[in-house]
Amino acid sequence: MIGSSDGTGLNTGVFAIKNVYQETGVIPLLLAAPGFSSTPAIHAAMYQNSMNVNGHWNVYMLCDIPITYGGTALTLATAATWKGTNGYNKPNETVYFPLAKGTDDKIYHLSVLAGANLQELLIAQDGIPYKTASNTECPIIQNLYLGANVAGRVYDDTLINETLNKNGIASAAYVGGRWAIWGCHSADYGAENGTQINVSETNRMMLYYVSNDFQHRRTRNVDKPLTSNDIATIVAEEQTRLDALVKIGALTYGVCHLNAEGIARSDVMNGDYLFAFNVTTTPLAKSLTALVNWVADGFAVYFADYDAA
Repeated sequence: MIGSSDGTGLNTGVFAIKNVYQETGVIPLLLAAPGFSSTPAIHAAMYQNSMNVNGHWNVYMLCDIPITYGGTALTLATAATWKGTNGYNKPNETVYFPLAKGTDDKIYHLSVLAGANLQELLIAQDGIPYKTASNTECPIIQNLYLGANVAGRVYDDTLINETLNKNGIASAAYVGGRWAIWGCHSADYGAENGTQINVSETNRMMLYYVSNDFQHRRTRNVDKPLTSNDIATIVAEEQTRLDALVKIGALTYGVCHLNAEGIARSDVMNGDYLFAFNVTTTPLAKSLTALVNWVADGFAVYFADYDAA
């Protein structure tokens, strides 16, 4: 499963992600290994092969925490400790726990169900990853599954929130009258280290998307003369793309410019240019709270008819 790379183009196992772009023309966006990613050694290999793929692409991972490890059963209460101890806290991943029992009596890895929902969203959004799989309906789920010996338990969303989500672990929950994938934090999120980026997996996915998309399209400008007008054209075209992302709600802010301050004159003479993208991803609604107050105002209306009589 882990495989290897000989450094001369022979890539196997997880290392074969290096082959995706060349063989399909598609930038690898997601990396999952259901049934295997819950093994720490395989998870480490996935992370090793997820950043700067082919010297260009950053990939987001969907991984699972096992329900048993070394003969010990994990629980909702112990999953977070196992996650930290075994390094399932990478900035470019969402980790899921536990498994799910399907309405067809099959057992599913939540990374599979979340990945399927996420791909459905991506198809509808032209591949732009600004919507999370969290809170998307998953009707195949009958209940969460922690092993054949664990039965008769009801896992409400408050329990999932408090034991898993707040520790950077996604799961599933029965909310809004249906089962749904539940949890959007990146795995490096925690009660004491939450940031404006890791609070939502879509934040990093969008940063990766902007970077990957730029490299994919601008490769054709390499080794071509680049005049001042050409630079202005590139900036204008990239700004137009950012404006389009803002218009559809994928970003709330986006500005592109040539980072002249970050480029040494010697770099320019060598043909190295640095374009800066300052973006703000669209925040997700973390919660919606209804504040219901009892007031006496209605009695004025209630007694109005009697007063008139």
